[in-house]
Amino acid sequence: MVDVFIEAFIKDFNNKTKTQNAERANIIGEIDALNKRYQNALLKNADGEMADDDFKEVKKLTKGKIEALE
Repeated sequence: MVDVFIEAFIKDFNNKTKTQNAERANIIGEIDALNKRYQNALLKNADGEMADDDFKEVKKLTKGKIEALE
């Protein structure tokens, strides 16, 4: 009888952590994409391909989204 409860507890725990891990992976993926976008904008700004005002706007938006996700 105890084995049944332990087994049920383990299955429930695994299901909940699986969902949390999937959500965490999605958030990490979003943060990585935003960081890549920021780095690309930084390189374009450094190369003169992007205006300073545009870079500042991209930086503000991406950093704000990253902070919200963290």
